[in-house]
Amino acid sequence: ARLHASALEKERYDREVKLAQGVQRQLQPERMTLRENGLHVAGMNELCEDATGDYYDVLSPLPEGRIGIAIGDVSGHGLQAALVMAEARAFLRVSVPAGLAGALLLAFPTGDGQAKLVYEHQPATFAAMEGHFETSPRAPLVLIGQPDMGRLELDNPLHVPGMLSFLTHYRFTGEIKGLRDFPREEWPDNVPLLYYAYHIMAGLGTIFIAAMALAAWKLWRGTLHASRRVLWLLLLLVPFPYIAN
Repeated sequence: ARLHASALEKERYDREVKLAQGVQRQLQPERMTLRENGLHVAGMNELCEDATGDYYDVLSPLPEGRIGIAIGDVSGHGLQAALVMAEARAFLRVSVPAGLAGALLLAFPTGDGQAKLVYEHQPATFAAMEGHFETSPRAPLVLIGQPDMGRLELDNPLHVPGMLSFLTHYRFTGEIKGLRDFPREEWPDNVPLLYYAYHIMAGLGTIFIAAMALAAWKLWRGTLHASRRVLWLLLLLVPFPYIAN
């Protein structure tokens, strides 16, 4: 019974190793030869064990005839290290497209759908977070402005005429009820706090979409890894999703 169990365990391990080896072969070039502007670059990967965490890749072409070489090694050996290497390689190649898709999906349809639910079930809260004080058949979408709760209006507003009506009703003439026309007991407890929190979230979401679109365009052109400003931008944006939420 013990021999049979041991044989089954060995068979399972061999299957996992073959799977890891297959993944590793697909995710990095086992042998590579590249000629770029007179420079001859060659590389190969020979495993000393069944599966390892070794990684290398060549990023070419880059601007000004440059070549990017990525080299890494995961601490440890065997199946676990090989799978970590596969994850690292995937992050390098697919994080930007995945980030762009995620940013777009959070805006449409997720964010748009949630805003419509607020409008349907809590119209006073919707008016407050949008900074919409006057009932209007062509309600503007406020980009920036400071709510004045004494006069119930926005100071220094910058807005897009009719856009709030369009986003809510899919037509520019859809009426949006203003906060003035709701009873005070239906208002949120702190209108300015809600307004600023919502606009910070929406503004950061717009920045995420723009940054990821720029990074995806650079990646498609093969220049992302040489664009230090874009790479720094992506790095500095890491904490902002937590702020937006």
